[in-house]
Amino acid sequence: MGAVVAVALTTRWPLVGAVLALPVLPVATYLFGGSGILAMVIAAVTIEVIAARGLLTTGTVLVIAHVALSSIDLEQRAVVFDPVGLMFVGVFFVIVYAFGYNRHSQRRRRLELQRSLAASQRQQRLTVARDLHDSVATSLTSVVMRSQALELSVTGEDPADARVRTELEGISETSRNALEQLRAMLRVLNTELPDQSTEAAAPPLVRDALHNTVSELRAHRLKVETDVVLPPEDRLPVDRDAVARILVEMTSNAVKHSPSRSTVRLDCRVGTTDGSPRFLLSMTNAVTEGTLPYGGEDALFSTHIGLASMQSRATDAGGTISMGPVAEAPSLWRTALSLPIVE
Repeated sequence: MGAVVAVALTTRWPLVGAVLALPVLPVATYLFGGSGILAMVIAAVTIEVIAARGLLTTGTVLVIAHVALSSIDLEQRAVVFDPVGLMFVGVFFVIVYAFGYNRHSQRRRRLELQRSLAASQRQQRLTVARDLHDSVATSLTSVVMRSQALELSVTGEDPADARVRTELEGISETSRNALEQLRAMLRVLNTELPDQSTEAAAPPLVRDALHNTVSELRAHRLKVETDVVLPPEDRLPVDRDAVARILVEMTSNAVKHSPSRSTVRLDCRVGTTDGSPRFLLSMTNAVTEGTLPYGGEDALFSTHIGLASMQSRATDAGGTISMGPVAEAPSLWRTALSLPIVE
């Protein structure tokens, strides 16, 4: 009865059951006159359960303890040294321990596989969220902002101008609805950003990315001042994809938060930091009073994914990025990127 209780306790409280099972073998041998088969089975079950629970050290100690206790003869009150018997008992318990260890290993591999699959699926979702944000969401934001700017430019009272305003209002409303739905989907997909993603298209040259940025800012009625001093493209080994993606996000934030016809300053050059050549890029723009990037009141235009996206891409490229109000001019917002150049 006590042996059954010991096994039952082992499944619930392994250490308690293991301790209670220790005297089973010598006591059973004493009570049943040398027939300890049942006791060995009870001890074997205990060892198997302990090993299967992952308590490998405890299981090893139990094997050694049970082998040692099997040599105790309570009836003779002596230790009987039988090499053949000890070897048989030892091999038996080692085999039982191996079964438990195998069960533990299978469970551990199964859990690792489940975690790996879950991490892979999560990685895919986060990659989709970031790429959608960097492409579709940014493009839709541009459509909304341009259509709103065109609405303000059509001021005539004739029927043709009225129709144009109506069409522009329709485009703007449709784009806002699509953007709102996309943002909602991105919030569901995104909780944190992945470390890596695979891009299908070749990234643009740095000069082309800068040119596209200037064109986009001017298309939204922003004045652009540039100070770009770069070596030839073939002598600028920098992560072009990171530069292009971060420039897109910088541009999107400047368009969303800058007052109309305000000035955006874009600086890009190769400098030296701590003795190492670095690619330095910064964008400084005014912000509408009462709003700041990543903290504005219009939730439609921000899911806060852009900040994490830029930080993630800069880190992946081995660089750093900083953003915030300019200390000497709080009405200005500056985003500065620093990437390593590998000679």
